[in-house]
Amino acid sequence: TWNERMFELMGVPDDVEPTYDTWREMLHPEDEPWVVALLKSAVVGKGIFDTLFRIRLADGTVKHVRASARVERDAKGVPIAMTGLTWDVSAAKEAEEALRESEERTRLLLNSTGEAIYGIDLDGRCTFANQR
Repeated sequence: TWNERMFELMGVPDDVEPTYDTWREMLHPEDEPWVVALLKSAVVGKGIFDTLFRIRLADGTVKHVRASARVERDAKGVPIAMTGLTWDVSAAKEAEEALRESEERTRLLLNSTGEAIYGIDLDGRCTFANQR
């Protein structure tokens, strides 16, 4: 079963009966093999399911999500259910990528100039310097 927020996150109408296949079909094709393997490993008791991956909505939008789940077992240890959380981490991933790109541009600028550029902290220690 999914709560209202899960339907919203996955872009699925709330009149759809969610199944494992509903969820699996939304996995990004590049992530699907290893995400499914990780989930199966958790079900058989050989790992945990707590990971970041991508989903692809019906309109083609790609979202980065984090999912964490635990397997519920009966008295004999047989898996009977899985309970978990999934949340959208797309904004954090976009900010992380923007920061990485900004750092790369700064690094290229610092290393391509003919002038020596460096920074020091309040204790007089060099915190960065270009190759010049």
